[in-house]
Amino acid sequence: MLPLAVRHRALLRRRPGLLAGFGLLAVAGVQACYFAALSRIPVGVALLIEYLAPALVLGWVRFVQRRPVTRAAAVGVVLAVGGLACVVEVWSGLGFDALGLLLALGAACCQVGYFVLSDQGSDAGDEAPDPLGVIAYGLLVGAAVLTVVARPWSMDWSVLTGTARMDGTPVAAVALLAWIVLVATVVAYVTGVLAVRRLSRRSPGSWPVSKRSSPPSWPGPCSASTCRRRRSPAA
Repeated sequence: MLPLAVRHRALLRRRPGLLAGFGLLAVAGVQACYFAALSRIPVGVALLIEYLAPALVLGWVRFVQRRPVTRAAAVGVVLAVGGLACVVEVWSGLGFDALGLLLALGAACCQVGYFVLSDQGSDAGDEAPDPLGVIAYGLLVGAAVLTVVARPWSMDWSVLTGTARMDGTPVAAVALLAWIVLVATVVAYVTGVLAVRRLSRRSPGSWPVSKRSSPPSWPGPCSASTCRRRRSPAA
């Protein structure tokens, strides 16, 4: 990210608030709240609450920005949340830890920030901030914040030389880390922000619900059985 940040250093003067907000909300806030929620509630429940973000975006557009929301967008949000509930089989791991639910809701609110901030400048033509520059600075800010919170210097780095079981199949830990950094973070953030810029601003319900991560890291691919299992303290 550093080469991209240097290339788009003019953004520091033009849009410092956007860069700080993207790093704090879209990167650090989502990741910290989501993974903290996983330590207290099942994965399926945390995902379901977090992905209420499109519904919250509709509320933001309708009641804060006072712009009309199409019926198709509202129906699409309901269908998306219902479909996600079926995919993760949320009823099989239902839990109501109050703090865990609040953390998952915090992740949803931060994800609203991701959508709203990603759309900033989409109608400004050539004056719009370059999405790659926004992502680069956002990831750098988020990584700095999460480094303080997660304290990786206290981690047992030897675990990266071993393997981890993924739905019963042993996978090299370093391969999983590479997936999280390159695919679940870099590719997801880049494609997500570019998609938000190009989708209709009048249909926020269709904005991508992508998950993003390293620290900044979203969960990588998982099977339905993995999503049903509660995250263990060792994880």
